Amino acid sequence: MRKKWIAALMVVVLLLQILPFSVLADGGVSTAESSVKWVYLRPDSTKTDVHLEFVRVEIVSPSRIKVEAKGVYNVNLPPFAFSLNIDLAQKTYIAHRITLPTKGSSLDASPNTYVARPAIVRLQTKDPAFITLNETTDYLRWKVNDNGTVTYLAWDDSCWAANPSPVGTHWYCEWCTNDPPWYEYYGHHEAVYNTASGHYINWDFGDPNLSTEVYHSITIKGKNDGNFVYWISYTDWGEYAWLLHHSVVVGR
Repeated sequence: MRKKWIAALMVVVLLLQILPFSVLADGGVSTAESSVKWVYLRPDSTKTDVHLEFVRVEIVSPSRIKVEAKGVYNVNLPPFAFSLNIDLAQKTYIAHRITLPTKGSSLDASPNTYVARPAIVRLQTKDPAFITLNETTDYLRWKVNDNGTVTYLAWDDSCWAANPSPVGTHWYCEWCTNDPPWYEYYGHHEAVYNTASGHYINWDFGDPNLSTEVYHSITIKGKNDGNFVYWISYTDWGEYAWLLHHSVVVGR
């Protein structure tokens, strides 16, 4: 099984030389760029069909970056999913709609009235075969009061790791947050926030003595117009981390 997996991985490595979904084609960034803390990216207008408020990259080290993105969602619209691919050399990103996963969250995401609003955002890490390896979910439900304030009704943060994945690799969740929401302004409660984050690790992506690690973070801002803002961030490091890519599911 290990030999088949390594052989398949080598084929994928060759394909990645021509396919655009890797974060960094050479697994790192130049020494000159590593001195820059934040790089704001512009959308590749020919391939991007999901609007994001911004996408930016933090240079953590010459071989590791942190990606952050912000979006706005109208809860009266249907849920959607998109892949987020980074080209640091060109300072561009591609946010492209993909098919919604057939298995949605078990949490209630149906808006029953104007005053009770739900928000679900899921951040997924996938391998080159587009198999989901880990997933972090942020859920928030709140109501809009007559005076324009908001009150949270429910929240839940969850983390999932493939153990095993369909190709026989094993991912573990090192930790997962489940902290309560908080309000934007003390005493005014005009918006409510909730954050979910998780740390995942794998020891059999290749060499069993080397780890591959992933960090996710999601923040939801429930607004007093019933819509919500979301921020997602992720960083990957370790063996073959540059093979990983990410997708986001909003509203399901």
